[in-house]
This record gives sequence, structure tokens and C-alpha cells, in this order.
Amino acid sequence: FETLYGASIRRIIPSYWDEGTLWGELFNQLRLAKITIEGQYFSLYHSGEPEIDVEACAPIPPKLTDIPGALVHTLPAVHKMATTIHQGSFSGLAGAFSALLKWIDVHGYQIAGPDRSIYLRLPEDGHSRKDPNAITEMQVPIKKA
Repeated sequence: FETLYGASIRRIIPSYWDEGTLWGELFNQLRLAKITIEGQYFSLYHSGEPEIDVEACAPIPPKLTDIPGALVHTLPAVHKMATTIHQGSFSGLAGAFSALLKWIDVHGYQIAGPDRSIYLRLPEDGHSRKDPNAITEMQVPIKKA
């Protein structure tokens, strides 16, 4: 999986549904900086509940080095990744992620970095909990246990 270049806003949030505030901040910073997005938006999850450490990320050209109010960084390439595709509302992501974690465990792997959710098709505005046509790729960097 290739190197990613992104602008992001990272915070600890009380629930996954609170991630929307980060996206609002990020979209505002990108708009103010007049940045054009190249590719799919994605989230990085550095830790899960009870303190969810999440980064809302937008892909940007590698030549950009500074966006006021946002962290600009490079995510190195990952050599081995467990992935799954979820079609449906964001409320179904927890089940898909649980199945992915079970696969990792059963096949003798362990997590080797923050997991990612890549939004291949965003839900319609205001319908993240119920849009059946949203498509999310979930990725977890892995290594042999």
C-alpha cells in the first residue's frame, strides 16, 4: 500500500459519531487554504474506546508542506495490510471492523500501526447513520505475531 500525503486534524473524541466535528474543521482549513483534494478522504485511528484518538485526513499533493490549522504529514507505505470493504451506513462499521480483527487474530497476525478507514463513497449529507450506498474500505497494518 502506497505512501499517502495528507492534511489532518487529530483529536481524542468521546464517540465515533463525534468525528464529524473534526471533518468540519478540516474542510474549513482546506477551503481557507484553497487546497484541492486528490483522492479519497480517510481516517486514522490511533486508539479506540474509551478514548478514541482519531485523525480526519484529506489527501493532498506531496509538494504541500503547510496548511494553517492542520497537520501536514506523510504516511509511509505499508507492506502488509488486512482489509475489508463495507457497503452501508457508518453504523455497520463496528461489525465489519470486529470481523477484520477476528481474521487478523485467527491467521496469526498482530496490528502494526493505526488502522484506516478510506471513504470510497461518502454517505449523502446528513445520512451517515443510514445511507445504504456508502462504501468504506477498512485497513489494518499487520505483521506476523
